[in-house]
Order: sequence, then structure tokens, then C-alpha cells
Amino acid sequence: MNYPPSNKIGSMNELREKYEAARKEISSYQDSATRANISAREARRDTEIYKRDAQAASRQVSRLTQKQKAQVEIGILAGAGGTAITILYQMFHIIGFPGGSKWIEWWEHEAVYGIMVWCATVMLGWAYRATHPPPSRRAGD
Repeated sequence: MNYPPSNKIGSMNELREKYEAARKEISSYQDSATRANISAREARRDTEIYKRDAQAASRQVSRLTQKQKAQVEIGILAGAGGTAITILYQMFHIIGFPGGSKWIEWWEHEAVYGIMVWCATVMLGWAYRATHPPPSRRAGD
């Protein structure tokens, strides 16, 4: 609504009408401002909640990828251990088994072979861990 200067208003009734219209308009603006402030507070709270959720999800993804990386590394080490012992056995077939021909059956037993593969895997794991320190942990992870 258009509000003329007070010296341009002709009568007291017109002045009252303009005054009441101005009061209603001000009240409407105040209500709108109050609703906007409430909406802004709720949006801020929602934003903070979403930010916390995003941070938590990011940490979980980081942990998941680190766990997946560790599983891949374990598989690689197990394969390397098995390969190393297989090569060792091929070498034994060429140069002879420790203990001579009487011990061939013992060396070729699956339990002995499995233990040797496990030992080779553990030793490779220790060597890998010594040369690849774990990633630093952040507080709260």
C-alpha cells in the first residue's frame, strides 16, 4: 500500500485508515520474519545433522576401503607364500630334499606343505608390515 506523508492526508479518518493499514502490514512483516527465522534455524539444524552424517559415512567408507585393502593384501601374501614354497619344493626335487631320499614322503605330506606355506605367508606378512607402516589414525576413528 502507498502511504503518503502526514501533511498530505486530508482527514483524521483517512489518517486512522492509513495507520491501521500500516499496523497490519508491519504485523504481517513481523510474522513473516518470525517464520523465516524459524525456518532458518531448522535448516541450520538439518545442515548440521547432514554434515555429521556425511562425516560419519566418510569415516565408514574409509574404514571399509582400508579393510578391503587389507583383505587384498592378505590374499597377495598368501599367494606369494604358496608360490615361494612351490618354488622351494621344485628346487628340492632338483637338488634333493633335506634329510635325503628317506624324508621325501614326509616333506611331501600335505600337512607339512601347508605348515610351510603358512610360515612363508607369516614371514612375508611381517616383512610387508615392517616396510609398510599402517596409516595414522585420527582421533575419534
